[in-house]
Amino acid sequence: MDYYKAGYYLMKTRPVRFGTFKDKHVLTCSSCINVSLLDTFSRPWTIHKNEKEEAINSLGISYKIIESIHTWTNQMDRVNKIGYPNLFNCINSAQEYRDRFFQHLNDIKILGVYLPTVEKNDFIEHFEPQSKEMGEIGLRYNLRKQELDNDEGNLLGFDMIGIEIGGDFHSFHCHDLFKDLKSN
Repeated sequence: MDYYKAGYYLMKTRPVRFGTFKDKHVLTCSSCINVSLLDTFSRPWTIHKNEKEEAINSLGISYKIIESIHTWTNQMDRVNKIGYPNLFNCINSAQEYRDRFFQHLNDIKILGVYLPTVEKNDFIEHFEPQSKEMGEIGLRYNLRKQELDNDEGNLLGFDMIGIEIGGDFHSFHCHDLFKDLKSN
């Protein structure tokens, strides 16, 4: 079966706070479970009021680093190296961002998301922007390129996700469905 590249996430893993995997780290790109290092604090046009202080306190960065991150993300948005809301369009941009701004953190993972043909085609159709004012989410942008999995990364497994209209998604871990899925 062919798998198509949807993009990459730079995640700081943290122990799950509930359910079957409580106190264990799981490798998922869902920001309900892990911390996305390319998040609303990363872009000057998406940052909310208290997110600067929250990022400084939780990620060990400074106001100056956040300003540098904003400059970097503006440049990368212009050349389509990152996608909305928190996606890296290529592994090199994820590595550069990690090395430039977050090399001081532990438990950092670059995780790729790939979809099989049927899901790719359904996704592209379902998430088509509904107006000129509505931007295209990064996952759809990447899937439309129809790039096959060729990164030579390590296959870690599969994650069942539900994607929201804005591009964020939830993993089966968010709803602690492991036991239900395992029994079926």
